[in-house]
Amino acid sequence: MNSREKESCQHRLMVMGCDVEDAVRRLGNDRDFYTHLFTTFIRERSWEDISFAMENGDYESAFESAHLLKGTAVTLGLTPLTDRIISLMNELRSIRDEREGDYEGKAQIYYWDLMEMIDILSRQV
Repeated sequence: MNSREKESCQHRLMVMGCDVEDAVRRLGNDRDFYTHLFTTFIRERSWEDISFAMENGDYESAFESAHLLKGTAVTLGLTPLTDRIISLMNELRSIRDEREGDYEGKAQIYYWDLMEMIDILSRQV
């Protein structure tokens, strides 16, 4: 990805509500490093892990994968994605804690919303 493509990618992320500027500052103002981390994150194996876990009803593994992804999403300032991950984690926590309610149904909705967002983000690279 050339400099113009990197700049365009970061601009599109900001338009989507991501706090790229703050994340770049935390990374020593290294925009190339930010783009590298973002690209690596989008291709992270944990996305496959969370999909496999959700499709197989393994909500504990899904929670663990979501937790790992949340940390990087926060570091990269991917606020819309972070919000979706947290929503999914809350539902998965409720399932784990065996609370009354349709948490599995809600978890599936948040999961699909999350996958839609990651698909949108993956088109930015």
